Amino acid sequence: MTSIEERFFQKVKKTDTCWIWQGGRNNYNYGRTTHQGKRCLIHRLMFCLFNQLSLESIADKVVMHSCDNPPCVNPGHLRLGTIADNNKDMVLKGRQVRGETQGSSKFSNEQIREIRQAPKTAIKSLIIKFGVNPRTIHRIRQNKVWRHIEAV
Repeated sequence: MTSIEERFFQKVKKTDTCWIWQGGRNNYNYGRTTHQGKRCLIHRLMFCLFNQLSLESIADKVVMHSCDNPPCVNPGHLRLGTIADNNKDMVLKGRQVRGETQGSSKFSNEQIREIRQAPKTAIKSLIIKFGVNPRTIHRIRQNKVWRHIEAV
């Protein structure tokens, strides 16, 4: 019988930096498998194997990738953190979805520039044109939202 480590490494392709999981993956490209009758993410299992932890002991934590490569299982690229740590890492690396790329966005980047460049006298027409609350237009103009878009 092969050990979990032997079975695991049969599905790993080592590169100069990352160890890429060659087995099944989820919709977000993270490797997945079944371990002890339960589905789990491979990078979490790898972290536990190399740190002699159980999956249950890290149930309330996330395993983060320093390489930002979801199928990577290189233990040198994995660290344990909280959801807040992961969100902070995402923001620092500029990977958060924001602005027009966010699915429920009501504005395009160009429309934000238009709102910011319009004279103050045009605020009422902007409210009508975009069909939004006056406060929304004011928050955009005051750079309280959509801060990543600069006026040209």
